[in-house]
Amino acid sequence: MNQYTFNISLSVLNHLGRNLYRSFITVLGEAISNSWDAEADNVWIYLNREENYLVIKDDGNGMDEDAFQNKFLKIGYSKRKDGETTTPNKNGSMRICVGI
Repeated sequence: MNQYTFNISLSVLNHLGRNLYRSFITVLGEAISNSWDAEADNVWIYLNREENYLVIKDDGNGMDEDAFQNKFLKIGYSKRKDGETTTPNKNGSMRICVGI
């Protein structure tokens, strides 16, 4: 099994200060945005109120090990600062399914 480590960017104070998520709807919107960035066509949202959990699934492209370690696990990483952009070939439509 590979070993992964967290890395912290100097912009972490900005992310944890002004840009901290303030509501559930903001967190949900960010998760959907991440699915869009992964070129997903569909997002499924499952909410289990009895057991108090939420699952968000999509059919987008996953990350390879390098992206997982150097982007996802790097606190404060910004793909836009690194010159990466969102998917240009999307037509503006995405199906979002909510299961309860």
